[in-house]
Amino acid sequence: MAIKKSTSPEEIYDVYIEGKYVGVKSADKVFKEKKIVVCGKSICTAFVGNVIECVFDRIEKTVIECVYKWEEFIKNYPEFKNLEHMRCAGCGRTFKEIVESGETEAVLDLVFISADGKYEYPYGLNDIALCYYCYENETNYSVGEADIFVLVRNAIIEVRVSLFNNFYFVSEDDIPDDVYQEVMAIVHEFANEVGTSIRFTQTGQRRGYEVNREKLKNWKILHDMIVYRSESKKELKKFEEEMRKILEEKNTPYARLFLSTCSLFSSVYMLIIRTKDIDEADLVHLYTLASMLGSKHRNKCER
Repeated sequence: MAIKKSTSPEEIYDVYIEGKYVGVKSADKVFKEKKIVVCGKSICTAFVGNVIECVFDRIEKTVIECVYKWEEFIKNYPEFKNLEHMRCAGCGRTFKEIVESGETEAVLDLVFISADGKYEYPYGLNDIALCYYCYENETNYSVGEADIFVLVRNAIIEVRVSLFNNFYFVSEDDIPDDVYQEVMAIVHEFANEVGTSIRFTQTGQRRGYEVNREKLKNWKILHDMIVYRSESKKELKKFEEEMRKILEEKNTPYARLFLSTCSLFSSVYMLIIRTKDIDEADLVHLYTLASMLGSKHRNKCER
């Protein structure tokens, strides 16, 4: 990132303009000049107006940081040629804009996420690129954690999925090879529908992340509640145990999703089922059972 130096107006520097020494000037005079090099005891700083363009360590004789023009950047990094208009999916800036703002390392260390890759997947079918800063910001804090349960060949396969703003991470190493494609198809469907429906809300009791129910098609929220403290987790476990027996008898994929709230002591829990192959009567029956069992455990979960 470009170095932003806070300088006292009383500081003085040896100043060079276009290679010629022009004497000593105070910091406030320096910022009024254009295309100058200011040298202190240990570093030289090149300015264009009051914007730092390059910092050089006089002792180590190395460049600490430079702000490139795109044309200069691709001379040093030709692999980025013709990519100046590609945008980071996070901040929306083009590679050229990022480089010319002084954040060259954000492009050099960017992350490409491919729809046909492994572990990390973009929402939808289009590959995306994230600059280093956006990728780091996203991976530091997921918006939701889901466990998806798929019944295949008389076995329940559980898959953990971490949902981020622009992509999702699948813990897929434990999926058996002979059912990998079948299970991952369900996982991708869930992430692309539910993951893209997550939004942040700043109002109401559940201030934090929520699912926009209107966007759901093949997956529906069977039950949800706010979970507090370890005591409520015990009640949640009892609720899940009863519901799992019922859902596994229906042979339908389902998921539990935890969304972050603005409180460190609570999270939103959702039981979500795949309704694509469930008839209307069975769906009504499941909603009724979930409501009855939810009422039984909700008071203890939300007290």
